Amino acid sequence: MAPGKARLVEGGALVVVGGLLRLFGGDLELGWFDAHPFGVVLMLAGGVQLLDGAWRLNRGRRESA
Repeated sequence: MAPGKARLVEGGALVVVGGLLRLFGGDLELGWFDAHPFGVVLMLAGGVQLLDGAWRLNRGRRESA
């Protein structure tokens, strides 16, 4: 799998898991931290991964053209 596509898959998965934690995590505690803020952090990290994957795919298309 191309690096850009892998980043898109990873980022999408992080956004989905983070969104689920944010929506349904409520009072759930994962070790020493709450699920709600952890979900927000996962969503932000996933967004960065998505942007990076899109940038890599776009850069690859421009170099091959």
